[in-house]
Amino acid sequence: MTTIEGTRRPPWSPPRLAAVARGTPPRLTQLCGGHTIQKVNDVVAGAGMTVVSTTFTAALVDREKLGSVVLDAHNLEWRVNQQLARSSDGIIRKSAYGITTDWVKRFESNLARSVAGVWAVSSLEAEWFASMGAATWVVRNGVDLPASAPPPSGTHDILFVGSLNSRFNRQGIEWFCRSVLPLVRAEIKDARLDIVGSGPLIEPVQGAVQHGFAEDLSPFYAKARVCIAPLLAGAGTRLKVPEAMANACPVVSTAIGAEGLDLSFSDGVSIADNAVDFARACIGILADDEEAAVRGAKARAKAIEFSWDRIAAVAAQSLRELGVT
Repeated sequence: MTTIEGTRRPPWSPPRLAAVARGTPPRLTQLCGGHTIQKVNDVVAGAGMTVVSTTFTAALVDREKLGSVVLDAHNLEWRVNQQLARSSDGIIRKSAYGITTDWVKRFESNLARSVAGVWAVSSLEAEWFASMGAATWVVRNGVDLPASAPPPSGTHDILFVGSLNSRFNRQGIEWFCRSVLPLVRAEIKDARLDIVGSGPLIEPVQGAVQHGFAEDLSPFYAKARVCIAPLLAGAGTRLKVPEAMANACPVVSTAIGAEGLDLSFSDGVSIADNAVDFARACIGILADDEEAAVRGAKARAKAIEFSWDRIAAVAAQSLRELGVT
């Protein structure tokens, strides 16, 4: 396996401007640099089939080489662009994303028709790529399954894991702190929210502690009674959900937070899209030891579907179907 690290370039750098002139949407030119472009194309030229991670990297590949590329699509980038247009602050940024969304969609449509195949992270996104003419397989994001998972803790701890450098994560956790956590603490006086992930500090709120980046998440999962995915926007699938499930933590999520994962209440995941319902779902788990244990066990059992062994088998089969031996 070859890993190529790309450096993010400022919008006015010559390689990015040249890529835009060739028809690449500005958001997808972020990794453009002469050395990176050359290295990517050398790797693709020297291999029978290359799995290219993300649309950002695929945008660096010469068009005539795309027929020997499998796109590992982490997101539908036009949907990300669309949601950034809706959620961005400032008229200039909002307008820029809005104006370029159709451009990104056309680019991804052409990319889908040009590559040998696409690995999509969900059936929802796979359907779109297939409708554009791509040979498509659902290759989910995977998680490590701990050898064993601790029983539900006796605490009233709520856990959120995610980088706050992501606009979508930051928007979601700010909504939870502002609109949901006070409702939870009105019923569960000692309820506490642990926020784990890199990124800027959010406005302090009673009952919430921001820990920053943590190399080892196991201590946080061990004392969490419930994990949350309160996202209001986003695309692809959220790894935080199956990772919590693998650690036998029940999950409360918005529909967007669990989008594309095909999960339900019977899998230990509650879906709630307004503050009252979200708080009620958290309270039900925090207040009931037996409920927390049952829901955590169901989540852990379902998480096996996100194990690397199962995902690798789908990926290997897709490559065999494309003639890779």
